[in-house]
Amino acid sequence: MAIMVGCVPSVDLKPIENKIKAEFETKTGRSVKAITCEPGAKQAKGERVSCDLFLAHQQLSSSPEQPSPPSAPQSPTSSAQPDRTPADALKVEVELTDNQGNFNWKLQDSLINVVEVEAKIKEEFDKQRRTTPEVDCQKQLIIARADNSFTCTVEELEYGPSTVKVTVKDGQGTVDFELVDGPENR
Repeated sequence: MAIMVGCVPSVDLKPIENKIKAEFETKTGRSVKAITCEPGAKQAKGERVSCDLFLAHQQLSSSPEQPSPPSAPQSPTSSAQPDRTPADALKVEVELTDNQGNFNWKLQDSLINVVEVEAKIKEEFDKQRRTTPEVDCQKQLIIARADNSFTCTVEELEYGPSTVKVTVKDGQGTVDFELVDGPENR
């Protein structure tokens, strides 16, 4: 009598990556360049998979002051690891809900909408200097990770250009900003 031992197959990552891409783009209106999921997970209820989500067109940055890393692969989603640093990826956690490939996913990172940061900078300049400057942070979204920082250019008619450094204080997106280059600092 032969006893057959069944093995649990590995989960097919392509449908997971494709579904996360479609749902993320629908919910946020942002294009996804690549999604990479950690291989090796078994097709079993409760199994967890970690994925990295990379936005297209430099929409996202964990720290825009650093040079941009090389591009991710050409395909919209890929199980192969792109040639980018994980710091520039949104972390996604996937949990399989059965052994048929169904799953739930959630972002592990919060995002900061830079338009809101620009508005706060304008408001602060208006309060302190009674000016209404143009503010350009050159990014759309920033990963809310403590100590990430980026700069914004502030153009005031009365004072000329200034640079403001924005620093993320926590994973919830709290930011501080300071004038690092402007009329008072020259």
